[in-house]
Amino acid sequence: MVAANSRNRWVGAIGFALGMTAALGPAQAGSEFPTRPIRFIVPVAPGAGNDTTARAIGHKLTQAWGQQVIVDNRAGASGAIAFDLLVKAAPDGHTLLMAAASHPINTVALRTWPYDMAKDVTAVSQATSLPYVVYTHPSVPFTTFKDLLAYGRKYPGKLNYGTPGTASLQHLNWEMIGHTTGAKFTHVPYKGGAPAIQATIAGEMQFGFITLISLRPHLASGRARALAVTSRTRMPALPDLPTIAEAGIPGFEVNQW
Repeated sequence: MVAANSRNRWVGAIGFALGMTAALGPAQAGSEFPTRPIRFIVPVAPGAGNDTTARAIGHKLTQAWGQQVIVDNRAGASGAIAFDLLVKAAPDGHTLLMAAASHPINTVALRTWPYDMAKDVTAVSQATSLPYVVYTHPSVPFTTFKDLLAYGRKYPGKLNYGTPGTASLQHLNWEMIGHTTGAKFTHVPYKGGAPAIQATIAGEMQFGFITLISLRPHLASGRARALAVTSRTRMPALPDLPTIAEAGIPGFEVNQW
C-alpha cells in the first residue's frame, strides 16, 4: 500500500490498517485518516494474482477504515504507468499501490524504467509469497517439465510463453531456465498475468508461469495442464505435482510477492 510525505512515497503490498497507521508516522497517525476514498493502484490487468490480492485487501481496508478503497487497474510499461500515477499523486496517504517482485527488478533490468525503487518509494510490508505453477495448453505434445525442456532443446524457439511483461519475474526466470538447461523459448510480453493466461488457454501461447489463484479454474475446466511448481517443496494444494528442483533443475526456487 502507499502513503506519502513531502520527501517520498511509501509503497507496500499489504492492507492492514494497523500497519498503515504505523507507516504514516506521528503527524498523520494522530489525525483522522482517511478523510475520503482511497485510490488503490494495481499495475496489472484485472484477474491477475496481484489484482485479486489487492481487491481482497481493499475490501478489508474498506471495512476497517469506513472509507471505500477503489482498485484502479493501470497495466502497461512493466508497471511504469502505475508508478507514474503514484509518484504524481498528492502526498497525503490517499493513493496506494500494490507493488510486486518485478518492480524492484525493473530498476536494474530496464534502462527505460523511470523510478528508483530505493529512492523514490519505500516498502511498507509484504502481503503474500506465492510460488508459480508451470502450466501448458492441453494440446502441447508433452506432459512433464522434463519433456518441456527436452522439446525446447530439440526445437529451439518454437514454443512461446507469455508473461506480464519484459523483465518481469516470470520472464527472467524462464530466461534463467533456458540458460541453465540449453532449452530455448520465445518470450511474448502481455499487460499482466491475466492476459497471458488467457492467450495460453486460447492456444496462442504454449506455456507459462502463473499463480495457483489465477490458474485453478482453468485446471478444473481442463483448459490448462500443470507440469510443476516453483516452490522449494511441493504445494499442499497440488501434492502430486513435482517441484522444478525435482523435475530437472536442482536448487531451483522462485516465489512471487
